[in-house]
Amino acid sequence: MIARLENSWQSRFGDAVLDPSLPVPAGVTAGPRANAARRFGVYRNNAVMGQVITLEDAYPVTTRLVGTEFFRAMAAAYCTGEVPRSPMMAEYGASLPAFVDDFPPAKSLPYLGDVARLERAWVEAYHAEESAILEPFVLMTAIAGDALARFVMHPSVKIVRSSYPVVSIWETNIHLSSARRVDLDEGPESCVIVRPEYDVEVHRLRRGGATFLTALMRGEDLTSAAALAVAEADDFDLVFHLRLLVDARMVIASHAGVRNAETPGD
Repeated sequence: MIARLENSWQSRFGDAVLDPSLPVPAGVTAGPRANAARRFGVYRNNAVMGQVITLEDAYPVTTRLVGTEFFRAMAAAYCTGEVPRSPMMAEYGASLPAFVDDFPPAKSLPYLGDVARLERAWVEAYHAEESAILEPFVLMTAIAGDALARFVMHPSVKIVRSSYPVVSIWETNIHLSSARRVDLDEGPESCVIVRPEYDVEVHRLRRGGATFLTALMRGEDLTSAAALAVAEADDFDLVFHLRLLVDARMVIASHAGVRNAETPGD
Protein backbone atom coordinates (compact mmCIF):
# COMPACT_ATOMS: atom_id res chain seq x y z
CA MET A 1 0.00 0.00 0.00
CA ILE A 2 2.78 2.40 0.92
CA ALA A 3 4.64 1.59 -2.28
CA ARG A 4 1.51 2.32 -4.35
CA LEU A 5 1.06 5.66 -2.60
CA GLU A 6 4.70 6.54 -3.16
CA ASN A 7 4.49 5.62 -6.85
CA SER A 8 1.31 7.66 -7.22
CA TRP A 9 2.93 10.71 -5.65
CA GLN A 10 6.04 10.28 -7.76
CA SER A 11 3.86 10.09 -10.86
CA ARG A 12 2.07 13.32 -9.93
CA PHE A 13 5.39 14.97 -9.16
CA GLY A 14 6.83 13.92 -12.53
CA ASP A 15 3.72 15.11 -14.37
CA ALA A 16 3.93 18.48 -12.65
CA VAL A 17 7.59 18.88 -13.55
CA LEU A 18 6.77 18.45 -17.23
CA ASP A 19 3.48 20.35 -17.34
CA PRO A 20 3.60 23.99 -16.12
CA SER A 21 -0.22 24.13 -16.09
CA LEU A 22 -0.35 21.65 -13.20
CA PRO A 23 -0.17 22.90 -9.60
CA VAL A 24 2.70 22.25 -7.25
CA PRO A 25 2.23 18.70 -5.95
CA ALA A 26 0.86 18.40 -2.43
CA GLY A 27 3.64 17.86 0.05
CA VAL A 28 6.19 20.08 -1.72
CA THR A 29 7.14 22.75 0.81
CA ALA A 30 9.73 25.47 1.25
CA GLY A 31 11.22 27.27 4.20
CA PRO A 32 9.32 30.03 6.01
CA ARG A 33 10.91 32.73 3.84
CA ALA A 34 10.61 30.82 0.56
CA ASN A 35 7.82 30.36 -1.91
CA ALA A 36 7.21 26.71 -2.78
CA ALA A 37 5.60 27.48 -6.14
CA ARG A 38 8.49 29.73 -7.19
CA ARG A 39 11.11 27.19 -6.14
CA PHE A 40 9.28 24.35 -7.84
CA GLY A 41 9.09 26.49 -10.98
CA VAL A 42 12.86 26.90 -10.93
CA TYR A 43 13.27 23.14 -10.51
CA ARG A 44 10.81 22.51 -13.34
CA ASN A 45 12.69 24.84 -15.69
CA ASN A 46 16.05 23.31 -14.82
CA ALA A 47 14.77 19.75 -15.31
CA VAL A 48 13.26 20.45 -18.72
CA MET A 49 16.25 22.51 -19.84
CA GLY A 50 18.55 19.64 -18.89
CA GLN A 51 16.62 17.35 -21.21
CA VAL A 52 16.60 19.99 -23.96
CA ILE A 53 20.39 20.43 -23.76
CA THR A 54 20.80 16.65 -23.91
CA LEU A 55 18.82 16.62 -27.16
CA GLU A 56 20.71 19.61 -28.52
CA ASP A 57 24.00 17.81 -27.96
CA ALA A 58 22.68 14.66 -29.66
CA TYR A 59 21.26 16.48 -32.68
CA PRO A 60 23.81 19.18 -33.65
CA VAL A 61 22.96 19.27 -37.37
CA THR A 62 19.23 19.33 -36.73
CA THR A 63 19.89 22.25 -34.37
CA ARG A 64 22.01 24.06 -36.94
CA LEU A 65 19.38 23.67 -39.65
CA VAL A 66 16.60 25.31 -37.64
CA GLY A 67 18.60 27.47 -35.24
CA THR A 68 19.10 27.07 -31.52
CA GLU A 69 15.98 28.99 -30.48
CA PHE A 70 13.67 26.96 -32.73
CA PHE A 71 15.28 23.67 -31.76
CA ARG A 72 15.01 24.37 -28.04
CA ALA A 73 11.34 25.25 -28.39
CA MET A 74 10.72 22.07 -30.40
CA ALA A 75 12.71 19.98 -27.93
CA ALA A 76 10.81 21.48 -24.98
CA ALA A 77 7.52 20.50 -26.66
CA TYR A 78 8.90 16.99 -27.13
CA CYS A 79 10.01 16.77 -23.50
CA THR A 80 6.51 17.49 -22.19
CA GLY A 81 5.32 14.19 -23.66
CA GLU A 82 8.42 12.07 -23.47
CA VAL A 83 10.06 11.50 -20.11
CA PRO A 84 13.46 9.82 -19.67
CA ARG A 85 13.02 6.12 -19.05
CA SER A 86 16.64 5.34 -18.23
CA PRO A 87 19.31 6.93 -16.04
CA MET A 88 21.51 6.82 -19.15
CA MET A 89 20.61 10.12 -20.79
CA ALA A 90 22.35 9.03 -24.00
CA GLU A 91 19.31 6.80 -24.54
CA TYR A 92 16.91 9.73 -24.32
CA GLY A 93 15.45 11.16 -27.50
CA ALA A 94 15.17 8.06 -29.69
CA SER A 95 11.67 9.05 -30.78
CA LEU A 96 12.54 12.68 -31.56
CA PRO A 97 12.84 12.09 -35.36
CA ALA A 98 9.25 10.84 -35.51
CA PHE A 99 8.17 13.82 -33.38
CA VAL A 100 9.93 16.16 -35.84
CA ASP A 101 8.02 14.57 -38.74
CA ASP A 102 4.73 15.58 -37.11
CA PHE A 103 5.81 18.92 -35.62
CA PRO A 104 3.70 21.50 -37.51
CA PRO A 105 6.21 24.40 -37.39
CA ALA A 106 8.82 22.14 -39.08
CA LYS A 107 6.60 21.12 -42.01
CA SER A 108 8.49 23.46 -44.36
CA LEU A 109 11.58 21.28 -43.83
CA PRO A 110 10.30 17.82 -44.86
CA TYR A 111 13.80 16.32 -44.69
CA LEU A 112 14.42 17.39 -41.08
CA GLY A 113 13.11 14.18 -39.51
CA ASP A 114 15.41 12.06 -41.68
CA VAL A 115 18.41 14.22 -40.78
CA ALA A 116 17.49 13.60 -37.13
CA ARG A 117 17.30 9.85 -37.88
CA LEU A 118 20.85 9.93 -39.23
CA GLU A 119 22.03 11.74 -36.11
CA ARG A 120 20.20 9.28 -33.87
CA ALA A 121 21.81 6.37 -35.68
CA TRP A 122 25.19 8.06 -35.14
CA VAL A 123 24.55 8.32 -31.37
CA GLU A 124 23.41 4.69 -31.15
CA ALA A 125 26.44 3.52 -33.12
CA TYR A 126 28.72 5.50 -30.80
CA HIS A 127 27.26 3.82 -27.71
CA ALA A 128 26.94 0.31 -29.21
CA GLU A 129 28.79 -2.54 -27.54
CA GLU A 130 32.30 -3.45 -28.59
CA SER A 131 33.00 -6.46 -30.77
CA ALA A 132 36.06 -7.72 -32.62
CA ILE A 133 35.72 -7.50 -36.40
CA LEU A 134 36.36 -10.35 -38.79
CA GLU A 135 39.84 -10.11 -40.32
CA PRO A 136 39.63 -8.67 -43.86
CA PHE A 137 41.36 -11.68 -45.45
CA VAL A 138 38.94 -14.09 -43.75
CA LEU A 139 35.96 -12.03 -44.86
CA MET A 140 37.18 -11.72 -48.44
CA THR A 141 37.77 -15.47 -48.56
CA ALA A 142 34.21 -16.10 -47.37
CA ILE A 143 32.80 -13.70 -49.95
CA ALA A 144 34.81 -15.15 -52.82
CA GLY A 145 34.24 -18.78 -51.92
CA ASP A 146 30.59 -19.00 -50.96
CA ALA A 147 27.71 -17.23 -52.69
CA LEU A 148 25.38 -18.44 -49.91
CA ALA A 149 27.52 -17.16 -47.04
CA ARG A 150 25.77 -15.35 -44.21
CA PHE A 151 27.29 -12.67 -42.02
CA VAL A 152 26.92 -11.32 -38.50
CA MET A 153 27.21 -7.56 -38.54
CA HIS A 154 28.93 -5.40 -35.93
CA PRO A 155 26.50 -4.24 -33.18
CA SER A 156 27.07 -0.63 -34.17
CA VAL A 157 25.88 -1.01 -37.78
CA LYS A 158 22.90 1.21 -38.60
CA ILE A 159 21.25 1.81 -41.96
CA VAL A 160 19.60 5.13 -42.78
CA ARG A 161 17.68 5.77 -45.97
CA SER A 162 15.74 8.83 -47.04
CA SER A 163 13.80 10.27 -49.95
CA TYR A 164 15.98 13.36 -49.54
CA PRO A 165 19.75 13.99 -49.86
CA VAL A 166 20.18 13.72 -46.10
CA VAL A 167 23.77 12.47 -46.24
CA SER A 168 24.80 15.58 -48.18
CA ILE A 169 22.82 17.80 -45.80
CA TRP A 170 24.47 16.16 -42.79
CA GLU A 171 27.96 16.30 -44.28
CA THR A 172 27.80 19.95 -45.22
CA ASN A 173 26.59 20.93 -41.76
CA ILE A 174 28.79 18.68 -39.63
CA HIS A 175 31.93 19.39 -41.68
CA LEU A 176 31.69 23.13 -42.12
CA SER A 177 34.96 23.25 -44.07
CA SER A 178 33.13 21.52 -46.95
CA ALA A 179 29.86 23.44 -46.61
CA ARG A 180 27.84 23.81 -49.80
CA ARG A 181 24.27 24.45 -50.81
CA VAL A 182 22.38 21.16 -51.11
CA ASP A 183 19.69 20.95 -53.77
CA LEU A 184 16.77 18.78 -52.66
CA ASP A 185 16.42 17.68 -56.27
CA GLU A 186 19.64 15.71 -55.84
CA GLY A 187 17.30 12.92 -54.83
CA PRO A 188 17.25 10.16 -52.22
CA GLU A 189 20.36 9.13 -50.29
CA SER A 190 21.18 6.34 -47.91
CA CYS A 191 24.14 5.46 -45.73
CA VAL A 192 25.54 2.88 -43.36
CA ILE A 193 26.88 4.01 -39.99
CA VAL A 194 29.40 1.90 -38.10
CA ARG A 195 31.86 2.24 -35.22
CA PRO A 196 34.27 -0.67 -35.64
CA GLU A 197 36.84 0.82 -33.27
CA TYR A 198 36.92 4.30 -31.74
CA ASP A 199 35.35 6.56 -34.34
CA VAL A 200 31.88 6.51 -35.85
CA GLU A 201 32.02 6.36 -39.63
CA VAL A 202 29.29 7.35 -42.10
CA HIS A 203 29.51 5.70 -45.53
CA ARG A 204 27.33 6.59 -48.49
CA LEU A 205 25.53 3.76 -50.20
CA ARG A 206 24.66 3.45 -53.86
CA ARG A 207 21.27 2.48 -55.22
CA GLY A 208 20.06 -0.77 -53.70
CA GLY A 209 22.78 -0.72 -51.06
CA ALA A 210 20.49 -0.11 -48.10
CA THR A 211 18.30 -3.04 -49.14
CA PHE A 212 21.35 -5.28 -49.62
CA LEU A 213 22.89 -4.52 -46.22
CA THR A 214 19.54 -4.64 -44.42
CA ALA A 215 18.97 -8.11 -45.87
CA LEU A 216 22.38 -9.28 -44.69
CA MET A 217 21.66 -7.90 -41.23
CA ARG A 218 18.51 -9.98 -40.91
CA GLY A 219 20.34 -13.15 -41.95
CA GLU A 220 19.84 -13.42 -45.70
CA ASP A 221 22.67 -15.05 -47.65
CA LEU A 222 24.74 -13.10 -50.19
CA THR A 223 22.81 -14.33 -53.21
CA SER A 224 19.40 -13.59 -51.73
CA ALA A 225 20.45 -10.16 -50.47
CA ALA A 226 21.88 -9.24 -53.87
CA ALA A 227 18.70 -10.41 -55.61
CA LEU A 228 16.59 -8.16 -53.38
CA ALA A 229 18.88 -5.21 -54.14
CA VAL A 230 18.70 -5.82 -57.92
CA ALA A 231 14.92 -6.04 -57.72
CA GLU A 232 14.94 -2.55 -56.25
CA ALA A 233 17.70 -1.09 -58.44
CA ASP A 234 18.71 -2.81 -61.66
CA ASP A 235 22.02 -0.93 -61.60
CA PHE A 236 22.91 -2.25 -58.11
CA ASP A 237 26.69 -2.30 -57.75
CA LEU A 238 27.44 -5.57 -55.94
CA VAL A 239 31.22 -5.19 -56.14
CA PHE A 240 31.12 -1.73 -54.54
CA HIS A 241 29.03 -2.93 -51.60
CA LEU A 242 31.05 -6.10 -51.05
CA ARG A 243 34.17 -3.96 -50.94
CA LEU A 244 32.43 -1.69 -48.45
CA LEU A 245 31.68 -4.66 -46.19
CA VAL A 246 35.42 -5.23 -45.97
CA ASP A 247 36.72 -1.65 -45.91
CA ALA A 248 34.18 -0.37 -43.38
CA ARG A 249 34.84 -3.38 -41.10
CA MET A 250 31.18 -4.15 -40.63
CA VAL A 251 31.33 -7.93 -40.17
CA ILE A 252 32.21 -9.81 -36.97
CA ALA A 253 31.50 -13.38 -38.15
CA SER A 254 30.63 -15.39 -41.25
CA HIS A 255 28.80 -18.67 -41.70
CA ALA A 256 29.00 -21.02 -44.65
CA GLY A 257 25.89 -21.28 -46.76
CA VAL A 258 23.69 -24.36 -46.54
CA ARG A 259 22.84 -25.73 -49.96
CA ASN A 260 19.72 -27.71 -50.62
CA ALA A 261 20.40 -31.44 -50.76
CA GLU A 262 20.09 -32.92 -54.24
CA THR A 263 17.14 -35.21 -54.75
CA PRO A 264 17.80 -38.84 -55.77
CA GLY A 265 18.36 -39.25 -59.48
CA ASP A 266 19.65 -35.69 -60.02
